[in-house]
Amino acid sequence: MLLSAAACSVAFVVGSVLSVHAAVSEKDLQSSAKKIEKKISKETKKLKEAQGTLSQVQRSLSVTAQRVSRTEDQLERIAAEMTQREKTISDLTKQLTFQKSVLKSTMRELYLMERESAVTRLFAQKGQHFLATDYDRMRTLRNRVIDEVRKIEKLKAQVEAARAELADKKEKQKALLDQQRQEQRALAVTRNEVAQEVQRRAATLAELKNELAAVRSKLTSLLGKKINAGDIVEAAKIASKATGVRKDFILGELVVETNLGSYTGGCTYKKANMTTANKNVFKTLAKELGYNYKKLKVSCAPGYGHGGAMGVAQFMPTTWLGYKSRIAAATGHTPPDPWNLTDGVMGMAFYLKNKGADRKKGEFEAAKRYYCGSPASRYWNTKCNDYARKVLYWADNYERLLK
Repeated sequence: MLLSAAACSVAFVVGSVLSVHAAVSEKDLQSSAKKIEKKISKETKKLKEAQGTLSQVQRSLSVTAQRVSRTEDQLERIAAEMTQREKTISDLTKQLTFQKSVLKSTMRELYLMERESAVTRLFAQKGQHFLATDYDRMRTLRNRVIDEVRKIEKLKAQVEAARAELADKKEKQKALLDQQRQEQRALAVTRNEVAQEVQRRAATLAELKNELAAVRSKLTSLLGKKINAGDIVEAAKIASKATGVRKDFILGELVVETNLGSYTGGCTYKKANMTTANKNVFKTLAKELGYNYKKLKVSCAPGYGHGGAMGVAQFMPTTWLGYKSRIAAATGHTPPDPWNLTDGVMGMAFYLKNKGADRKKGEFEAAKRYYCGSPASRYWNTKCNDYARKVLYWADNYERLLK
């Protein structure tokens, strides 16, 4: 049907207004994206500074803890040595008391001998020769006892001096320990404050990135740009270009996770033993995408945990939520779909990048985290390592093995 001239005029005006609005909207979105990018740049710099400060404080705290430990060990050694000194002094005191009693007895005997008249002693003994011999023997004994007493007193004085020195050293070590512990407490407080700042900065940065992704998603939708991969290799190429994660590594993950998408789960949500949180998010996602959540297939529960992983990338529902905006911004799909090949692989790539896989040396740990979550997993050094080795093996060999 042809329009009248007036109708054509009106249509032209309306079209022009809509075109202007679209142009303004695109310009506003571009401007918003640039502003957010600047904020992200500043916040990233501040986060790195805070992380650097945190690392420095943690190192200082570690060094102080080592010093405290050494000082405590030193105090224990001093206490043990002082105990030994006390025992030595006690033994020497007993020995000195005994020797003094011997000396006292000898002195008394000598005194009595000296008071006796030579004549009396001459008749009392068997002769002058025996008198002189007795006297010499007693005098020798007396001198020996005196020497022994002097030696013991000298040794006791030395031990007591050493004990006093140790006591002084102990007091100084105690003062040092108090100072070190105060420093340790102060550093712990600083560490906690800086750690909180790092968390705040990281949260702010995450919010800004989500905000930027949302703006870019709107911009992509406005411009009508949508990315749809024809096959899984193309999806990996697209995701690699968007994230910097090696294409072959993404494909290695996909081989191990779902055999390149050929098996994405065989259980309904009821049989998957999903956690309550994942179950609730799963239902919301399905409704948002227009799916019947009762019929959607997810991963079955392994013998030791929960199932419910979705699509080619095997994302758990709650994890998918954290990447939705970035995936939408990259693929132009709003909302993104975990069962969509392009969206699923893009989500996997973003996750791997977030765990350090945009650098080749970070791929092994990123693969472990994709499977196990974090080093807190009891399988971190066993099954998680085996999984990561498989991923890297397929990353390096999938073309040769899958020809």
